[in-house]
Amino acid sequence: VFEAFYKRDLAKRLLLNKSVSLDAERALVSKLKAECGGGYTAKMEGMFKDVELSRDVMTNYAAHLHGLSDVERAKVGSVEMDVQVLTTGYWPVYPQYPNLTLPPALVAHKQRFETYYAAKYQGRRV
Repeated sequence: VFEAFYKRDLAKRLLLNKSVSLDAERALVSKLKAECGGGYTAKMEGMFKDVELSRDVMTNYAAHLHGLSDVERAKVGSVEMDVQVLTTGYWPVYPQYPNLTLPPALVAHKQRFETYYAAKYQGRRV
């Protein structure tokens, strides 16, 4: 029971960047791993890894956007977007919103990111 609640709350803190200290979160997961074993904390450790990789992907994507011509950059507009690329098995299941309609400015950004991600990380899907 504790694992399910902790994992759900940890996911929320990581995704919303609301954790007071990632080091404290990692320390607790490390203590849980020592006490309960690696299988107990594997998904939690995977969530930390996903957050770090997503941060790197967004840094590289921002550099990619910065390197575009002014005309290409204007197509994306001035809207800022933060993407979290997550591994399905590590995270709690969240509801899908198939009827969600994004604003046109965000749609262009989303398409640009999907193209960038597909070219950079072949074999993976967003």
